[in-house]
Amino acid sequence: MTSDQAALFSPRIDLAIRVAAVGHALAVRKGTALPYIAHPVSVARLLERDGWSEDVVLAGYLHDVLEDLEPDDQRVRARFKSEFAALSASPEDGRGFCDAVAGFIAASFGPEVARLVESVTEERVDASGRPRPWIERKEEVIEHLKTAEANLAALKAADVAHNVRSILIDLDTWGTRVLGRFNAAPDRTLWYYDSVAKEVARRLEGHPTGLPALLAAGVEELSRRIG
Repeated sequence: MTSDQAALFSPRIDLAIRVAAVGHALAVRKGTALPYIAHPVSVARLLERDGWSEDVVLAGYLHDVLEDLEPDDQRVRARFKSEFAALSASPEDGRGFCDAVAGFIAASFGPEVARLVESVTEERVDASGRPRPWIERKEEVIEHLKTAEANLAALKAADVAHNVRSILIDLDTWGTRVLGRFNAAPDRTLWYYDSVAKEVARRLEGHPTGLPALLAAGVEELSRRIG
């Protein structure tokens, strides 16, 4: 391998792709047959092409691993334990297994990547295990973004920009019935995306990044398409 080839290869990114692939192995994008791994890969590519550090790109690959983890599913635990030696002796209880995966991410990728992943991980259930309302979780995200530093704002911008672009592609293919896949009415979904776009634009003002403009353009087109 030449020095130029070596510079193009990152063991950390290779490992992040493996972790994301294991974490999302059984998942598909909502309402489609498309493997879910397409989303974090697209988010990471957006961040890389926009010039963000490897830590931010790694967080792009990993950003949904903890949020979407199903720790009580024996198949999930088995996949992680068989693929990663560091998790082979991880706890069998759900909370303990989640903590083990979070610890594995921190140990493998460093504190900044772990912080970014944790920062964009929504708490989907409350302390008693009941699902939290969609609006409550999204209001929390927007409030958090109001004080987010650039790395976190960029990660969220890439995440939402790809989600919006995916909806637009599905609208072209299937029409407005795709909006029925989501957890909120179209106007609430649009409110959330628009709020994120405005907050990341404020947080990234002055930074040499195209992500806020990309997100704003997607939200504007989505607003036009769904009225």
